[in-house]
Amino acid sequence: MLPFTCDGDSILEIGLTTRRDGFISIEVSPYLAMQTHETIEEARRLWRNIGRRNLMVKVPATKPGLPAIRALIGEGINVNITLLFSQKVYAEVADAYISGLEDLVAKGGDPHKVASVASFFVSRIDTLVDEALDKKIAATADPAAKQRLAGLKGKVAIANAKLAYRLYQQLFSDERWQRLAQSGAQTQRLLWASTGTKNPAYSDVLYIEELIGADTVNTIPPATMDAFRDHGRLRNSLEEDVAGAQAVMDGFNVSTMAEAARHGDIFCTATGDKNVIRREHFGLMKDGAILSNTGHFNVEIEIPALQEMATAVTVVRPMVEQFEMPDGRRLFLLAEGRLVNLAAAEGHPASVMDMSFANQALSAEWAVKNHADLEPKVYVVPTDLDNEVARLKLASMGVEIDSLTAEQEKYLASWDEGT
Repeated sequence: MLPFTCDGDSILEIGLTTRRDGFISIEVSPYLAMQTHETIEEARRLWRNIGRRNLMVKVPATKPGLPAIRALIGEGINVNITLLFSQKVYAEVADAYISGLEDLVAKGGDPHKVASVASFFVSRIDTLVDEALDKKIAATADPAAKQRLAGLKGKVAIANAKLAYRLYQQLFSDERWQRLAQSGAQTQRLLWASTGTKNPAYSDVLYIEELIGADTVNTIPPATMDAFRDHGRLRNSLEEDVAGAQAVMDGFNVSTMAEAARHGDIFCTATGDKNVIRREHFGLMKDGAILSNTGHFNVEIEIPALQEMATAVTVVRPMVEQFEMPDGRRLFLLAEGRLVNLAAAEGHPASVMDMSFANQALSAEWAVKNHADLEPKVYVVPTDLDNEVARLKLASMGVEIDSLTAEQEKYLASWDEGT
């Protein structure tokens, strides 16, 4: 995406082959951001008067902007949707784009000629969130709370972008999109804007290194580009640790194992990998730290290293071993590092297992009754069976909830209403 001050004709040929690159953006007046009809008319005027196939008209992702985006895409006008911050609004923007393409195809238009990007403003999110976190840190006297809040600084914008990218992959791979793709439609790429680092405490290439992925655009400031050329690291970072990104957005402190080892009281591995907690981490842990594993075999915790480091090992109760370190610290290992929920548990209560067994029994019955129509593959438990088990469980507990009205069921199943 190039600034409009460039010579449009000189770069027009760049994107003609694939219609993916070489675009120039010009924005509709921001004074029209809350006016749907006026935004559409102004975008049409710009598209008509500039007359370049590699033009994108900028339209902000306001509520009145969404129907304007759909209308413009439906007319074959390229649109750069700006001022995106939230995943929820991004989903609405993507739907407006896809709906516009569907309108275009219905009129006999060629969707391959239409291009669009959805522009997230990244570093601004961290600027605002960090300011709010600093206020919360100053307002609390609890050291643990201060630590947890400080651990979120500089992480929310990247986490939000990773989850938006995951949503992009989902939206542009489903059956609805595949129908358009078969007609030649192109995905609406995510564009990362505001990617210069504002906080000098953060890496000067933070919003470049952590936002790399297929089918994305990054409008990099020149100084940041120079910094990345000098010491940036190229990798497919947008698909790394998406679960960690979700944890950040849920308010959890996500850190390296070495950092967590210094502060944690209870550790439970669930990675399916080997030596997640290892020798160097044992030396950093507090006295009384508890170690357990619920993800894999007894290899997630480096037990041989723990045994080698300990001056004494004592079984203090069934399934609990105490390892005394040379400096007097004690580390406790549960269930010999095996799956703690199985090896050290006292059994799942019937009040939990009855739902699981009911689902299994009803699913088996459903498979037998419908076997003639079923292909040999894995099936998700039918929703009506799941709902029936939930209803019976609530009834057995004396709990009552409202049922959806016919009007509500129709609304949830329809695209005719809402945005």
